[in-house]
Amino acid sequence: MNVVPITNAKIVMIGDNEVGKTALLQRFLASDAGAAEVFREDYTPTLGADFQIIELKSPESTINLYIWDLNGHDSFKALRAYYMHGMDAYLFLVDLTRPETLDHAYQWHDEVLAVKPDARGIIIGTKLDGERQIEDNALDRIAAEFECEVVLVSAKTGENCNGILRKIASLIQPGTDVTKKRNRIAGTWEDLE
Repeated sequence: MNVVPITNAKIVMIGDNEVGKTALLQRFLASDAGAAEVFREDYTPTLGADFQIIELKSPESTINLYIWDLNGHDSFKALRAYYMHGMDAYLFLVDLTRPETLDHAYQWHDEVLAVKPDARGIIIGTKLDGERQIEDNALDRIAAEFECEVVLVSAKTGENCNGILRKIASLIQPGTDVTKKRNRIAGTWEDLE
């Protein structure tokens, strides 16, 4: 019997309100076939925190990502610190159509480092389908300072969303190439394309 090791990892999603944290989390959970029904134009703020489990699979292992969507409002700062404890990595989301969301990068990074000084993360530029106001060089400069990668996505169209899941897996287990994501509703494994 071939036993596949299982890794559990806590991932926190941070960033200003309305940068697309919840939309991206919903996209992660969606089946590619149902992509059109996943995205919602109306905004519903996360109350404090929400989390979902995403199962990823490679030929060598299974990685369970416990992804926490943390409210971006200042009044939730103390609560965010509580939910950040024990994190394995963070996703810092920036709305590419709103430059002020990148201006707050250092505040967000300081929050993360206060909880976990050696935190590893990914900067995610969201709303790639919108009228872009933040250029690659600005994102690259912050990424170099924070020692992390940048991924540009659209939760609306699904563009590059599975690429983030692959990058998270390689942060958690370097060298891992995940190929499948579990569809929890159908109970089946889907190819990550």
